[in-house]
Parts: sequence; structure tokens; C-alpha cells
Amino acid sequence: NWVREAQRFAPQLRPILYRETDREATLAALGPNDLLITSYGLVVRHAAQLAEKRFATLVLDEAQAVKNAATRRSRAIRDLNADWRVALTGTPLENHLGELWSLFRVLTPGLLGSWDSFRERFVNPIERQKSAERLKALGRVARPFILRRTKAEVAPELPARTEIRNLVSLSEAERRTYDDARLAAIAQLAGQTGDEQNKRFETLAAITRLRQLACHPKLYDPYSKLPSSKLSRLLELVEELKDSDHRALIFSQFTSHLALVREALDARSVRYLYLDGQTPEAERVKRVDAFQAGKADLFLISLKAGGTGLNLTAADYVVHLDPWWNPAVEDQATDRAHRIGQTRPVTVYRLISKGTIEEAILALHEDKRDLVAGVLDGAGTSAKLSNDELLALIRAGESGPDLGSDDEGEEAVAAAIENLPAGPRTPALPPALAEIATRFRSFLEAQRREGRLFSDGPLKSYPRAIERFLSFTCQQLKDQAETASLPHVLELAEAYQEALRRKTFAAPESEPTLARSAITKLRELARSEGQA
Repeated sequence: NWVREAQRFAPQLRPILYRETDREATLAALGPNDLLITSYGLVVRHAAQLAEKRFATLVLDEAQAVKNAATRRSRAIRDLNADWRVALTGTPLENHLGELWSLFRVLTPGLLGSWDSFRERFVNPIERQKSAERLKALGRVARPFILRRTKAEVAPELPARTEIRNLVSLSEAERRTYDDARLAAIAQLAGQTGDEQNKRFETLAAITRLRQLACHPKLYDPYSKLPSSKLSRLLELVEELKDSDHRALIFSQFTSHLALVREALDARSVRYLYLDGQTPEAERVKRVDAFQAGKADLFLISLKAGGTGLNLTAADYVVHLDPWWNPAVEDQATDRAHRIGQTRPVTVYRLISKGTIEEAILALHEDKRDLVAGVLDGAGTSAKLSNDELLALIRAGESGPDLGSDDEGEEAVAAAIENLPAGPRTPALPPALAEIATRFRSFLEAQRREGRLFSDGPLKSYPRAIERFLSFTCQQLKDQAETASLPHVLELAEAYQEALRRKTFAAPESEPTLARSAITKLRELARSEGQA
């Protein structure tokens, strides 16, 4: 794309692609008016050779690529020798102030001081103490080096852009599955141990699984037979767009989600193109050109792989299937269609599963916009999320009808995990039910090894809860308990929950909440064994 644009706007320059082959000859032959174009990946791989060359100007496109000062990419870019440095980006800040410091370390080393000094002077006061005075001070230092141009300033002729937030209601079965998974995550994370970094990793892993479940049940459980309400809404929208002769870009951060969308589109013979991080560069260009030429109605794109650097003005609709942490990333993806060259109004749909973690993530978007505004415009504030704040995202969402408030549910789960009295002693189970209990323990241990359980807490609490459920099952089935199978047992799950609600079966106070989560895992075992 840079070669095309250079030929169009600066014909006096000679664009040269720096590739894996003929590198030494390319560098040796460089002269005045030569424009060397390469990728960040090649700069990292050939940092030593490139650092030996002196350039008049270094231009960093999509400069947020060097937002992490500790990466090899940032170090390789810092080592390049250039008289002038220019960074081009629509998102100088995405998440926290450390990104701004990293960018300025590349552009004007020393302006913002050392990291320790910057953290003490600006990061801690702004992100922890919400200091408006320190935010304004940072803006005064940074703004002289920032030339900000909004779309309205550089492209006033751009057609209108309309944003629509489409709340998708989950089916009753999806809602039960989501609530069970959310409570299970709370139970698992309540037993977190280790350092803060490990806790944060476990929490983010739990959040990711809830986000996947909000998209499609199969992303959470590959054996699930539940249809996705969000996918159904997308297919309705696709039909509406086709009938009206519109074309759309569809973004998701999960390639596994896009795979399910592709299956549904294939079944309906819908013309589409696909692009993700595994698509070779030459193939990317071919697919972009094909879409622009009208050879497909839809373009399915992985958010992080195709959110920048593409010109797709043939589309006048953009659909975001799932919210990313930062709205700037979504905005950049939308700009693949809403950019210079677009002649039609652009409509942006955000499909959000109602009553899920997706709504909580959307609430974060305004904080992220405030952070950017604070530095560029001199207003607003924000902070990097703590682990407790991440846990609060998991707590968000609708509870099951019998659970009361989220706080009550979490206290119940925590009580179970903290090994509070387990209530009446569970009687010995008949061999068939005892064998189910043993299989369940082995299943949990395997999930813990695979990282699908985020702490050791459920390894203790879930088997106890299932043993009590099996004891209830034994009472109900009487003689049939001797030969009961797992599907037969699961048929009594609702009756067990009702008995716990009515307190007609002796169990700890925390049992209604804990049992829901444990039985959800028992259903997973059944599906993994092909018994559901």
C-alpha cells in the first residue's frame, strides 16, 4: 500500500521494498530520493544491518506497534539512525500511559525522563490518584510534539458514519449456561494463590472464556448443541444487507468465532472473503482487491490482523461481533471502510450479548477515550485495571433467578471453597454412582492440568457438591441407583436444585450456588464422554 501511495502522491521518490532476499545489495545501492519500505518484523530480524545505515527520516506507520518499550521490536526501532523521526498513528494511547512513554522514547529520547521518573511524576498520580493537575502537566509536555488531525479536519467531505449498538438477548438455555459459567469462574478465582501477575493471568483467562461464551456456546464448550443468538442476529442482518445491495466488513477478535460464522455462511451460499493473521501478504492484497472489485458481499476479518493498513471502501456497513478492550482498536477497524474514497454513508453495528461481560467491557470504553482526551486535549483521566477491577467484570451480568444479588452468590461460593462445615456426612454411594464421582474427580484434575480450571479450589469443593447430588439421586432412584448412568443422573439436576431451594434436602447454606457450578462441570463430563 505504501508503494502505491508513494507513486501517487510523491512521484519524485523511488519506493524500494526491503525484503528477505538481496538485503545487502539493496542497502548498498540506496541513494537520494530513495524510499525504503519494510515491515516491523524485518527490522527486528535484521536490526544490526539496518542500524549501520544512516537515514534522513524515519517514518513509523501504525506507530502503536512500538507501544511496549520492553519488546525486541521497540529496541530495534530505537537503534535505527535517523535525523528526523515521525510517528503516524490513530491511537497514540490505547490502554495506559506507559504506551505514551514508550512512543516518546523512540521519537524524542529523554523528553519524558526515565521510566521510574515518569511513573512517579505522572503514571501513579494520574492512574491511581486521578490527579487532573498532573494530567494537564503531562499534556503541556507532550502536546508540542503532537500534530493531531481529526477526520473532520482532513476529510470534511467524508459521508456520515452512524453507530448502532444492537443488544442481543440470550435464549433461556444460553442464559443458564452463561450464569453457570460466570458463577463457576467466581468460585475458581476465589481460591487464587500466588503472585499478583499469576492472579491477573488467571482472571484474564476466565474473562476470555466468558467473552467467548457470550459470542457462541461452542466457543466455551465444543460439544455444545446450543444455537447462538448472536449468530442468528448476524445472519438476519446479512440477509437484510444482501436484499438492499449493501456490503459489509465483519470483525471478530476470535478466529474460532469467525470459523463458526463461515460455516453458517457456507450453508447459505453467501459470497465472502476471509483474512486473519495467517493470511500471506500477497494473498491479503489479492483478497482486498477482489473485495474492492465486487467479488464478495462480506469480508470476514480478524480484528488484530486486519484492523489497520487496509483500504476497503467498497463496504458501507461494518459489524463488530464482539467488543475489544479499547474502542480505538475498533475505531481503526471501522476506518477500513470509513475513509477517504468512501462515497456512501457508513453504518457500524456492534452486536452485544445483553446481560453479559460484553456490556461491562463497553462501559470501559468511555474511560479509555478519557485517557486519550486527557493527553491530547487536556481533559479526562483513566487507569490501568487492577485485578480486583477485572474480577468485577466477571461479577457483572444477570444472575440466575434463585441466586439473589451477585455479592450473596460470591459469598456462598467463597464459603464453600474456604472449607466451611460441609453439613451432614454423605452416605456411601452404590458402585455405579461412586464410579461417576471418581470419573468426575479425574475430569476436574485433567481440566486443571489443561488450564481450564484457574485454581485448585474447585478440585475440593466441586467433588463434595457432586457427592451430595449423587446422594440425593440415590434417594430418588432407590433400587435403580445400582445401575444408574450419568445421563440418568443429570435428569435429576433440576429436582435437586428445587430441593435445595425448598431446603428439603440437608446441605450447607452455600449449596445452591455451588451445586449449579459443579453440575455444569458434570454436564461437561457427560458431553466429553458422548453421553449428552
